[in-house]
Amino acid sequence: MMNISMLNIAHEQVGESRLLAAKTAIGGAGEKHPKIREAAESFEAIFLAQMMAPMFGDIEGEGAFGGGGQSEEIYHSMMVDHMSAETAKGGGIGIADHVYKQLLALQEV
Repeated sequence: MMNISMLNIAHEQVGESRLLAAKTAIGGAGEKHPKIREAAESFEAIFLAQMMAPMFGDIEGEGAFGGGGQSEEIYHSMMVDHMSAETAKGGGIGIADHVYKQLLALQEV
């Protein structure tokens, strides 16, 4: 039976391999323009956050900490932001690669 630490290590390895594959797909150009790459990943993170936010819209808390209210909404917002940023940083769904290429193309014009 796998324990949590083994699952975390496997998850990190998959994320690293996806990131390497994404950088290889764009010809390693991500290393030459790190600020452009960062902007593209930020854009993807914002997009992902907008897509993930409705997942938590109707969730009501349970137990000792599940009273709902403004603090729970803030926590959900922070959690969505973090999840989307980590997803984009780990290779995302491919939007950052396309945005990166387009930003580079616009600079060459």
